[in-house]
Amino acid sequence: MDLSLSDEQRQLVDSFAAMYGRESTSERVRAAEPLGFDQKLWQALQETGALEMAVDEVDGGWGASVLELALCAEQYGRALASAPVIEAQVAARLLAACGRAGAPWLAAAIAGETLQGS
Repeated sequence: MDLSLSDEQRQLVDSFAAMYGRESTSERVRAAEPLGFDQKLWQALQETGALEMAVDEVDGGWGASVLELALCAEQYGRALASAPVIEAQVAARLLAACGRAGAPWLAAAIAGETLQGS
């Protein structure tokens, strides 16, 4: 069994590693501590499609596999990223699984427009 990453998966890892390298510096991680997340990093994650990647294409996402999400989560952890991207991905998947009942919130969730308390 070949467990090596595909070229697309390596490109995905490299893309997220580079983005976190630019957007999640140790200084920004420390500065985000009082707020709980880095607003600029959150914006960068929205622009890269990190939230919609967790949702199937039929629901407006990329349809990323669990492995692809795990590869991105690995880069998130490596960078100590200060943004609730994994939580938002899980919420988006749950909303998509709710079908029509979750539809009113799904678009806002994958656009990164909703955070708890907002």
